[in-house]
Amino acid sequence: MNDLVKSINEYYAAHDSKLRIEDPSPAFLRVLERVRIRQFLPFTARLSTEERAAVPETVLPMLSLEEFFDGNTDEGCIWGNLSDPPPPLADIRSFLESIRDRADVDNVYVMVTSWDGGNYWPFSDTIWIVTSASEEEVADWIPEEYAPDEISTGFFDHYKCEQLPIPPGMAAVSLWYD
Repeated sequence: MNDLVKSINEYYAAHDSKLRIEDPSPAFLRVLERVRIRQFLPFTARLSTEERAAVPETVLPMLSLEEFFDGNTDEGCIWGNLSDPPPPLADIRSFLESIRDRADVDNVYVMVTSWDGGNYWPFSDTIWIVTSASEEEVADWIPEEYAPDEISTGFFDHYKCEQLPIPPGMAAVSLWYD
């Protein structure tokens, strides 16, 4: 068993959680390492209020489209509340790649915002687009069936996330999905 998986399962056992990671795929292991999944463990176990208060602030990872989607088969890990059932991962990926391919876009990132533990893929409710386009222009790129709840420019103050490289003349525009 992989050392990371072993340590996560030991953490769960020590906190009386029934969650376990079993037979993880290589892609799942890569994404767990990339997002520094141990920082999400306190949120997947039963902790007292005092224990939660002692948890260091989580730095939310920004993943490339390849990092988030390669090997991912968890249809509910992104835009899970957009529709029932959520859009297929292949369709979401294709849509986000089409945005990344635009001349006025430098890159598109998926921000991991939580993890339900076990064999679930890390979850995202926020996409970041590094672009020279305005919020209004970005909104025009999005078909109604993929419309976010909010579009905003610039990073939020209420949580920490990995910093993105922002070329001159561009900004980070977020698409947030409740």
